[in-house]
Amino acid sequence: MPYLFALDSKPPSLPDTGGRKRAGLVWSGSLSRGRTDRRAIPFEELLPLLDVPVWAFHSLQMGKAAEELDRNDACDRVTDLASLLGTLLILRR
Repeated sequence: MPYLFALDSKPPSLPDTGGRKRAGLVWSGSLSRGRTDRRAIPFEELLPLLDVPVWAFHSLQMGKAAEELDRNDACDRVTDLASLLGTLLILRR
């Protein structure tokens, strides 16, 4: 009996980008690991990037730092894929 098998359902698809290139954003590592000054940047520093028209941005940020999307009104310019990523990581275990 095989240990791996294909799911019958189709995996979730990424949103349409209208021909733009995709870029994933993560701006903070785990805050519990220390040295966040070397492992994170303020989300505000990424805001100018979101105005580059040839890119479609996707947040892969997990944890408390993901809340910065809402605080900076960036939800309309960044697709939050962290929940999808979290689901995939859980399924991987």
